[in-house]
Amino acid sequence: MREPKFQRLVLSFFVVLAAAMAMTAPAVYAQPVPSPYRRGINVGDYLAYPQSPDWPIFRGPRAATSDQELERLAAAGFDFVRLPVEPSPFLDRSPGQIQFMEERLVSFVKRITATGMRVIISGWARHETTPRWRAGQILASREGAELRDYTEFLKRVVVLLREVPQHLWALEPMNEPQADCYRSDGPDWTLLQQDIYRELRASSPLLTIVLTPGCWSKIDGLEHLAMAGYDARTLVDVHYYEPYSFTHQGATWGDAWIRYLAGLSFPPSITSREAATDASARLRSARAIEGTVQAFVETLRKIDIYVKEDFGQLSIAKDFARLRAWAAKHGVASDRIIIGEFGAYRAPKEAYVPDDGS
Repeated sequence: MREPKFQRLVLSFFVVLAAAMAMTAPAVYAQPVPSPYRRGINVGDYLAYPQSPDWPIFRGPRAATSDQELERLAAAGFDFVRLPVEPSPFLDRSPGQIQFMEERLVSFVKRITATGMRVIISGWARHETTPRWRAGQILASREGAELRDYTEFLKRVVVLLREVPQHLWALEPMNEPQADCYRSDGPDWTLLQQDIYRELRASSPLLTIVLTPGCWSKIDGLEHLAMAGYDARTLVDVHYYEPYSFTHQGATWGDAWIRYLAGLSFPPSITSREAATDASARLRSARAIEGTVQAFVETLRKIDIYVKEDFGQLSIAKDFARLRAWAAKHGVASDRIIIGEFGAYRAPKEAYVPDDGS
């Protein structure tokens, strides 16, 4: 996914699918499957997105989550925290620093579970970070040293959390692993995920493992995710940021045109082309970078497309019908599917866009 994430806390929720679906459970795992993860929240800056290259790498208020804050989240009705964990600090630091990071992870998981919430630990191999631990480098080869070391890092997490009952946490091998729905220039994530799954399952028969599709974990990526070979102690995490022009307008990462985009409302039918053009022009003026003219021409084109396509509630309903159909085809029960991320970027202040409630 485009980085960094929108906020330190990004809502996640359990998807209630309309149709009842059969759940397949291999006989080798007679234990009951985990209870659903229904309403969660991402805490993104505690063990991911370091604030500094120097030690300590996690510092400042965004890297501190108090017990009181966790208790407030639990009291608000959240039943789990999705916790991004960046691999590089656990793999490329001195032994003493790695020990500190491991203790930080274990302590935080215990603090979360002490509130009655559970945890989904998400392997946060980003797409713009230290070269060796970029997702693309880790996933470059089935036999690569980076994939081997990354898999060992995931297995190490299982060992570190051996004192935490396994019904209280789950492990997602990699967040948004690739842009392609199916990769043709190297091993596809669906193959690599199977390899990682087998290693994790061999080391921990009862661990809940959270699977992710390609395509930035969008619904589109599910087309290539077959569930054969996975047991019932798996969940499926899908992310939903549609319509992209609306949810990412003004985001400071990704293509330049999205950085200049502002003033779109939802649904598109209530968007004023003139107001969006004016807001985008203000943002362009505040964020002038190389290639600004060409990028702004594309911004204007995206405004026009957004209004014409009118991606509204019916479009969203169709997307979730596709998700429901995929789940029915593969025998995945509704309580094994979560929307691990969704939301919209707040309008940048430089655009001077009044909040229209959309």
